[in-house]
Amino acid sequence: MDLNLAERPASSDDLATLGIAELAPLIRHGSVSPVAVTEACLERISRHDGGVRAFIRVTAEQALSAAHAAEAEIADGRYRGPFHGIPFALKDIPVCCRRMCRLPRMRPSHTG
Repeated sequence: MDLNLAERPASSDDLATLGIAELAPLIRHGSVSPVAVTEACLERISRHDGGVRAFIRVTAEQALSAAHAAEAEIADGRYRGPFHGIPFALKDIPVCCRRMCRLPRMRPSHTG
């Protein structure tokens, strides 16, 4: 996707499908908010995951809290690099963030 970073921020639909290489400069320069990106991703998950079932657990509140914190840090001049403000998902991780994630027919050997 060819974006002119100086002229146009991506639309909400675009935000959930852009890659890190495209989003990072938009976030760094304030053209796009980490909160808007996170909201677009959460909306896309909500719209499609019922049929796809790709997520065991969606931590929307935690994601939005992290996005607000990243937005404040970036606005304060504390940009930490291209992953700063980018939402992400963990795939097939049975223990994450001190929470158990259910995996079908699989039980982790530890609870972290």
